[in-house]
Amino acid sequence: MAARGLLQEGLALYQKLGLPRFMALVSLTLGEVARAEGNPDGARELLQQSLTLMRNVGERLGVPGTLDAVAHLAMTTGHHNQPPASGRS
Repeated sequence: MAARGLLQEGLALYQKLGLPRFMALVSLTLGEVARAEGNPDGARELLQQSLTLMRNVGERLGVPGTLDAVAHLAMTTGHHNQPPASGRS
């Protein structure tokens, strides 16, 4: 998917620049792309990465949206009864 490639390129650039807030946002979108592509494990990993980064940088507005994405993934993959990972390091 073209979107995934562009997002991965952007993520690599944000990593190189040391911008975790933007890394979190791109990871969230990459997680949604992985979910749309039918890759729930990849989506879960990316969404958790996003959540951890958002919490680490104090991105208060991004945390609820990321939690929503994690919950949506859990609902659509039948994991809605499992407790979520904390996302805290």
